Amino acid sequence: MSHQGALYLVHNQCPHRGGPLKFGYVSAEDAIICPMHGNAYPAESLIARPTTLRLRIEEVSR
Repeated sequence: MSHQGALYLVHNQCPHRGGPLKFGYVSAEDAIICPMHGNAYPAESLIARPTTLRLRIEEVSR
């Protein structure tokens, strides 16, 4: 996913029920939406404090 010019790798497992995020989508508000239950993980929150939501995300260098 890209956010504010940076590229991020998001691991393919929702912390809620372990569902595959690859079948979800990124909303217009830059939130990752889980396909199983519709949980939203806003990019701004994930980048600022990634361990809070337990969704694994890493910045990728270009």
